[in-house]
Amino acid sequence: TLAWYVKKDGFNDVKFIASGQKEELKEISNEIKSIGFECSDIITGHSKSNVIVNGKDRVIEGNYNLIKSGSLSLFTLFKSLGVPVGDKANCSYKVPEFINNGPLWIKEEFLSAYFGSELEKPRLKNKTFMPPSLVVNKTEANLKSGINFITGLMKMLKDFDITSKMKYKAYGRRKSGTKTYRIFLYIDSNH
Repeated sequence: TLAWYVKKDGFNDVKFIASGQKEELKEISNEIKSIGFECSDIITGHSKSNVIVNGKDRVIEGNYNLIKSGSLSLFTLFKSLGVPVGDKANCSYKVPEFINNGPLWIKEEFLSAYFGSELEKPRLKNKTFMPPSLVVNKTEANLKSGINFITGLMKMLKDFDITSKMKYKAYGRRKSGTKTYRIFLYIDSNH
């Protein structure tokens, strides 16, 4: 399941980086160490960046926890399993074929790990819980890749008789001027 978590934060060049809650990062660090690789202690910090959303400058600021591993062997292993390298919004990737064509238990493990790191926290709207959802951000040049990835997730969910919907919309522009999109996956609440 470690490789599927990597789809969330991934690799920047050959350095594995994972962010999240400290308890979750301890578990990931232990998994990395259990297969023979080194991993940093948890690093805590503060970050601030500006993005343009709907023509307005928006400041995103907050605290973070992360771990890192610079092992070339770990990088090679994850890359061979289909884990994307670099800025995931600006690269193409898909659900690996060995998962798509694998038995249900492989698909279940993938979905469990991926959704465990990517599903948004439960939301209330007018005293009603909204269905589980996630979002994938993509640049305009990689929008089709993101749609294909979400479509792959939807097909896997259907293997478990779970229905879902996809929507996407323009989101904003990066500092470079590149247009970005958000692709949403909504899991139907009838399950």
